[in-house]
Amino acid sequence: MKIGIPKEIYPGEKRVATTPEAAAAIMKLGFSMCLESGAGLSANISDDLYQAAGVEILPDAQSVWQQSDIIMKVRAPMLSVEQGVDELADCPSGKCLISFIWPALKNAALMEKLASLQTTVFGYGLCTTHVQSAKNGCIKLYGEYCRLSGYC
Repeated sequence: MKIGIPKEIYPGEKRVATTPEAAAAIMKLGFSMCLESGAGLSANISDDLYQAAGVEILPDAQSVWQQSDIIMKVRAPMLSVEQGVDELADCPSGKCLISFIWPALKNAALMEKLASLQTTVFGYGLCTTHVQSAKNGCIKLYGEYCRLSGYC
């Protein structure tokens, strides 16, 4: 199974869904990974660091969406008729999406689009607020993302 990381396009978003170190750990579990070129630049992580960890670098988001079984994003895919943005325009059906997504709040159109694409969705904020780490105990996901982006 291939996990893909597209670049975040939400205005002002500087986070990326994984680091080279985390990607290396995920790949040790048997997954392959790809990343849209430049996806980590806003977080000061170069494509070279991802490549050194074994992550395949792809030229654009469309390639990531097409070639991946699982998509990891920080924010939910953007779907805004007013802004003319549809990150799911090139998304084939049957994908798995993992991101911070709040389906009950203002995302009815997005959830309908994901359902029409037969997408399995895992929302970080809805599954649990903690992830067990053998090395560090319990990690609060939202807090970690806040610290990475400078909000906390």
